[in-house]
Amino acid sequence: MKPSKLVCHLNTKHPNVKTKPLEFFKRKLKGLNHQRTVVVQIVPLSDNTIQRRISDMAIDVRDQVIEKIKESTFVSLQFDESTDIVGCAQFVAFVRFESKERNTIL
Repeated sequence: MKPSKLVCHLNTKHPNVKTKPLEFFKRKLKGLNHQRTVVVQIVPLSDNTIQRRISDMAIDVRDQVIEKIKESTFVSLQFDESTDIVGCAQFVAFVRFESKERNTIL
């Protein structure tokens, strides 16, 4: 944000701190950075952890959709294949089915 807009924001949104010295804001920034560091250190975010969580969620969603399809009375399938600009085939499958739950969009 531009300094002029920061001053305007400070004066309009935070008038109670506009007279504070610069050191006050530096301490606040240091405290916020420390809080972020603590939060990031608590949550394990290794590549393997993230990949495993994404994979687990994908498997769970897939299993839920398969169960709903098995329970449905009507099912419609649509397939499409095309080639992208680098010559790699892209395959898409659309599945429409009737769900017993209301307001369910899958």
